Amino acid sequence: MNRKYLLMLGVCLALLLSDAVYARHYVIALSPMQGREALQNQSAATLRFLMQQLQPSESALVVDGLHLKTVAHFAVKDKAVYNNPKAKMQLNKKAIAALRQFAERPVNMAEHGVAGMMQVPQLLQFLGRNYGPFEDTDIIIVGSPIHVDSRDPNWGMLGKQYPTDGHFSVAPHESPFSLQGTSELLVGTRIHWAYPDESWTINDEYRVRLTRFWHLLVEGYGAELSTFTGDMATMWGRAARGEKAVPHGYQRRETNKPETIQLIDRPQDVKQVSIYDRPLTDVPPTKQVLRQAQNVEIGISWNCEHCDLDLYVRPHRGAEVLYFGHRQTQLGFYHKDFTRSPQTDGGYETVTFTATVDLQDVLIAVNWYDGKSADGVQGEIRLAISDQTYGLPFVLTGTSGNGSSGKDKTLADGKPANKNWLIINPKDIVGL
Repeated sequence: MNRKYLLMLGVCLALLLSDAVYARHYVIALSPMQGREALQNQSAATLRFLMQQLQPSESALVVDGLHLKTVAHFAVKDKAVYNNPKAKMQLNKKAIAALRQFAERPVNMAEHGVAGMMQVPQLLQFLGRNYGPFEDTDIIIVGSPIHVDSRDPNWGMLGKQYPTDGHFSVAPHESPFSLQGTSELLVGTRIHWAYPDESWTINDEYRVRLTRFWHLLVEGYGAELSTFTGDMATMWGRAARGEKAVPHGYQRRETNKPETIQLIDRPQDVKQVSIYDRPLTDVPPTKQVLRQAQNVEIGISWNCEHCDLDLYVRPHRGAEVLYFGHRQTQLGFYHKDFTRSPQTDGGYETVTFTATVDLQDVLIAVNWYDGKSADGVQGEIRLAISDQTYGLPFVLTGTSGNGSSGKDKTLADGKPANKNWLIINPKDIVGL
């Protein structure tokens, strides 16, 4: 065998290997938690897509995105005859039967009513750890962007909730959205996500915040969210062409605070004007009003844009504390005021009571959680009783936040555990 022949043989092998390396592959995740007709339609669309798009030497994996298990594996041998759709179907008879069987077994809707529910963070880990590394792979997700978590409702997205960037930084056991150890799992993949049910887009603010969150989470796995749409045809077309993501400009905020924010519609009997916009009164309430205060709101604002302060309010001793980690109880709810806050990714801390309270028994604590300021932080606390609003300035000394260190002691003793905490007496706010 002469040297020229060996050289030509080497070139041919390199070309063959190059074709194999750059063959495209697909992963398609479907959710069985939806109506039978919807599941059948999505499964049929999946089969049509694969029969049209899979070329010789290419493959596709179909997975159950709810239960995190393989449904079917499609593959096309590297022979020209398999360019024919009928030949592809004959070759993948078992996979087609498995997909059809999946389509006939929808899962009953849970009480939360989220059609197309998936465990997307767990799905991305499942794919990365079991089927990676990837190269030139398009991952297709057909399901709801509303994450529901049975372990902790604070991790879910029901009721207009959304996680903040702090979830990315914490350990995996602290949040399903943790990005520790995930940066290489899905390198080489483009994710195309279609949500068949658009009812989750309650308003523009919620839609934008969830869209931003999923983009950043996907990028934390080394992938790109190339498509995120409610139009199925658009998604299938972009996946077929292997379209890349459009630049979005979202930037991750570096924080280790795993906060979940809830956009709450205020009850009709609570004034709609922000507590931070109301005129202040200097007439103290009577003792009767103080002891049976109705329509109470408490909020804090501050002057350090890059600092994060937290408000903790306990209606009475023995009651549950309202704060960012526990947002709703039988007596009230914690929420954010985004209209008045200078921060683009957060809002001023606010608590609204939905029941009558005795303000003499209410515990109010303020913590400097994060951020730095050489001169400390100056702020104002506001307290509204029905149509009367009171204000009081406060100061937190020090130079930086402490991540809520001393929380348990402060709340138990009713006294600041360190200089990053303040206890504010409601009677001081209203001028008594």
